[in-house]
Amino acid sequence: MWKDYSSSYIKNNRSAGWSVTIAAFISALLLSLLCGLFYNAWKYEVERIELEEGGWHSRIIGELAAEDIEAIKNFANVEDAKRNEKGQKGTEPTVATHKTVSTYKLK
Repeated sequence: MWKDYSSSYIKNNRSAGWSVTIAAFISALLLSLLCGLFYNAWKYEVERIELEEGGWHSRIIGELAAEDIEAIKNFANVEDAKRNEKGQKGTEPTVATHKTVSTYKLK
């Protein structure tokens, strides 16, 4: 009954139909604006982090020799692996890898 009453009321009252149409358009417009703002804020945050820390996907923590880094580079899902030389004092050296699907920790 509610559907019959509301649809017939909107069909018969032209100004009510226009107001519902305009309200739906404005709500869709504002929702699109809100989603666009949040997406761009997230995207700029990702770009900022990539500029500051690099575009690595995982870090390997531990003592690694040059041969170990070369072996890591030979994996099919690793695009590049490089040593992080500017680590904090007292921390273990890390190796950042690009285009990997998992993170490894050496014992």
